[in-house]
Amino acid sequence: MATSNFLDSGPARYLGSRKNLAGLGLGVAAVAAQLTVGLGEFWPAVVAGAYAVGALVAPGEPPLVVTLGAGASAEELERGIARIRRAAARLEPELRPRADLLLAALDEIVARWGELAGAPDQMHTVESIVGDYLPTSLRRYLDLPRRVRAEVRGGTSPQRELAGQLDLLAAESGRIRDAVYSRALDAMDDHGRFLREKFRRSDLDL
Repeated sequence: MATSNFLDSGPARYLGSRKNLAGLGLGVAAVAAQLTVGLGEFWPAVVAGAYAVGALVAPGEPPLVVTLGAGASAEELERGIARIRRAAARLEPELRPRADLLLAALDEIVARWGELAGAPDQMHTVESIVGDYLPTSLRRYLDLPRRVRAEVRGGTSPQRELAGQLDLLAAESGRIRDAVYSRALDAMDDHGRFLREKFRRSDLDL
């Protein structure tokens, strides 16, 4: 849809950026000053200048860094994933489904984080994906100018490279998620067998 294409465009993303919001804030302040005390006949230039100053001095998007402590808790991982999700929203539309698939798998794993207590290797892998592998992939890609991301060099492009990295991380996260659910299903089967044994009635019971 045309609306969706606009929302995914560079101009639309700029509208919600810190720089635009800061510029608008100073611009509105300048307009308010014009209405209350007056800024003279050149007030439109003052408003435009205020916007430009705000846009120039406002910081850009912060670099994507996720810091996790040793033996991260589910809450720490959730905060890390939320930060990654905000950064992933800046990806091109063709890359976003891959990121969404990976993040959804991580959400499911973290929702049952306590069930991985007996699998330290898998816990470490998830912590590494959230705290290192995925943020590093996204940060290095998003740091590139948009015009460079699709340039093909040596048979590939940064966009294709990121797509491959996201697929690899999604596949590994999917395996861990499936292992978590497999253990949960095994535990449910064990409990069912226990109940059947406990409440099984003998043919001799009245």
